[in-house]
Amino acid sequence: MGTNDVVEKGLGSLPYLIGVQIGSRIMTFILNLMIARFTFPSEFGVSSVQFHLVLISILYITREGLRRSCLRQDIRESQLVLSQTINLSWMAVPFGLIISAIVYTFFISRHTKDGSQTSEIPYYSEGLVIMVIAGMTELLTEPIFIIWQNLLLFGPRTVVEMIAIVIRCLSTFLFLLSGFGVLSFAIAQLCYSFVLFFGFYGYTIYKTIKRTEREKEKVNEWPITEIRMLFPRIYVNNKRLTNIFDPNTLKLSGTFLFQSIGKFGLAEGEKMALLWSKGLSDQGSFGLVSNLGSLVARFLFQPLEETSNAVFTKLTNQSSSSSS
Repeated sequence: MGTNDVVEKGLGSLPYLIGVQIGSRIMTFILNLMIARFTFPSEFGVSSVQFHLVLISILYITREGLRRSCLRQDIRESQLVLSQTINLSWMAVPFGLIISAIVYTFFISRHTKDGSQTSEIPYYSEGLVIMVIAGMTELLTEPIFIIWQNLLLFGPRTVVEMIAIVIRCLSTFLFLLSGFGVLSFAIAQLCYSFVLFFGFYGYTIYKTIKRTEREKEKVNEWPITEIRMLFPRIYVNNKRLTNIFDPNTLKLSGTFLFQSIGKFGLAEGEKMALLWSKGLSDQGSFGLVSNLGSLVARFLFQPLEETSNAVFTKLTNQSSSSSS
């Protein structure tokens, strides 16, 4: 892929990513207005602060470092690079299990403590379990996400994410009407994760099976030639076993992991402060209005940062390859 192609794909992805951000924020805000009549502030506080922290702790800490390091690899370069990148992306699953166990233990211990406000919330412990399952289900899509991001496939990703967001909003509203309380938010998030899982894997498997003749002749267009290549494997080159992971990328993942922990504290610090210092009703009030904050940053700068990161990384890789 030439420099012009990379820049063109990157600029073409901006409307998709901005559209996802705008659509998700608008639908979330409308949903908040609709469900305000059907839920108590304390229940909304559980979903918007505590369940949010459970999910984002599992996802952000686990995958942010892997995403940033794997994106620096060009999976079109060789089958070895592709195999090592996919192997490393699957590390999100065992690492996510560890983080999930820590997060679940923390929140369930707070819940079972004497005088806990959440002890009065029906289905809290069940919702906590479902949120952990939803987080782990979403982590299973990480290898596919990294492949798509590496190939700059923003269009299919946008479609799948928008469908998932719509289903999550509808599921939340319908389950709340049925009287499931905070469990509604957890089930809706699980539905969102399932849509991502089946959408990501479904399109990737379809794309692999139905490769065009042009893609078969030029493997670089779509380097996944077999479905088994989506899963961890040891690549054999000239009858010699190769490293399961690229050492430099693995080291870089550790560096980015520590950076992501710091960014997580900055991004979610206000919710963690609310968790320790305020009651559930105050947390619910915060959750109801928080989606209005930083609209410009969410709509424009976040997609711009994501696109720029992907494009500049690709251009840097191409410059390094040509110079070497």
